Amino acid sequence: MKEITMPEEKSVERFFVKIRAGTIKALNDLQKVWDLDVFRHTAQELTGEFFEVQGMLTDVEIGEIQSQGYEVEVLSDADEVARQRMKELQRKDDE
Repeated sequence: MKEITMPEEKSVERFFVKIRAGTIKALNDLQKVWDLDVFRHTAQELTGEFFEVQGMLTDVEIGEIQSQGYEVEVLSDADEVARQRMKELQRKDDE
């Protein structure tokens, strides 16, 4: 498997995701081989011999690992979550 590189463009969309793989080795490769931003503490074995971990990936990274056989479920737009949290913090500061 090749390492995923970040595109040169300025606006890269990032997403919180769940990534599923058929083996624990494939799940470990997400961080060790692909150098992706995965949240190791969320790793778990699912019923049916699948393994899952959550992470934050760009749209390019999602496409790359899907082409390698990983299943990716997008949970939310990371940038939108960050914008909402900033609004909440600003409201608290204004109180």
